[in-house]
Amino acid sequence: MKTIRVVLATCILAMAAWGQTALPSASANPRPSQTQARPGHPTVIVWDATFQSAALGRGMHYRILLPAGYETSSRRYPVLYLLHGLMGSYMDWESRTHLDDYDATLPLIIAMPDGGDSWYTNSAAEAQEKWEDYIVKDFIPYIDKTYRTIQTRHARAIGGLSMGGYGAMKFALKFPGTFIFAASFSGAEVVVHDPDSKIPFGQKYTDQIHGIFGTGVTPTRTDNDVFELAKKRAPAQTPYLMVTCGTEDGLLASNREFVALLQQQKLRYEYHESAGAHTWMYWDEQLPGMLSLLMERFFQEPQPRKLPLPQQKQK
Repeated sequence: MKTIRVVLATCILAMAAWGQTALPSASANPRPSQTQARPGHPTVIVWDATFQSAALGRGMHYRILLPAGYETSSRRYPVLYLLHGLMGSYMDWESRTHLDDYDATLPLIIAMPDGGDSWYTNSAAEAQEKWEDYIVKDFIPYIDKTYRTIQTRHARAIGGLSMGGYGAMKFALKFPGTFIFAASFSGAEVVVHDPDSKIPFGQKYTDQIHGIFGTGVTPTRTDNDVFELAKKRAPAQTPYLMVTCGTEDGLLASNREFVALLQQQKLRYEYHESAGAHTWMYWDEQLPGMLSLLMERFFQEPQPRKLPLPQQKQK
């Protein structure tokens, strides 16, 4: 597979009419491909760009994968939004996994925003740090206006790892009319539900989490607790959820707790648990299965296909 990479210095403010949208023109030379072209493999295009976020009041970076043939066709495509983890970057999913290879033959746009260490949440302490609004009100509409997307929930999905796994579940449960599917890789869903949890973020990030969500019982915590959100969702209107976590991951117990709640609420989901830790190796291994499931779910209302809850180990 050949990957073409281009860095964009500015965002595109206007696009052509239906079916005629072109790629934004680059103002910088393409970066060299990190992979070698292989005969018979399609070309994946990776763009790095910025756009202006009204919610945050500043320019924000993102990376986007465009499917083979995008430049020469007028076709519209479904979109997967991938969220990075704490201390991560919008470049992580594409640069630290084989995402290019897995996406090579899929008719799918993959958009990866910069989430900082925000937990994808409007901060309780800093009114100008509206990271949820940035994703929902700015980034998704911007991608729909700038690229040839299919602008319906039946062609829109979201996923993420760790902090991004929490973000993906939160957006799916909080805005069920926006997505058809959501995936959490080693998600930190417990971060709001249990403020005293022993998740090893370190004091710096613990203080940061308290600044974002507040301490004790606060509206920000209540409104962004995925456990509480899951209790309020009707199964028929909730996106199909995929949760996966490694058996050596420190977040395993909280992921099992979250899945048990999904089962109790009769929400549509499936849970995958296999050997692995909180590492890129594990997340890379889980990507092909998630993408395959995702492509099955677009444009349909899936029926439940739950896997049994894992048995707790005897102490």
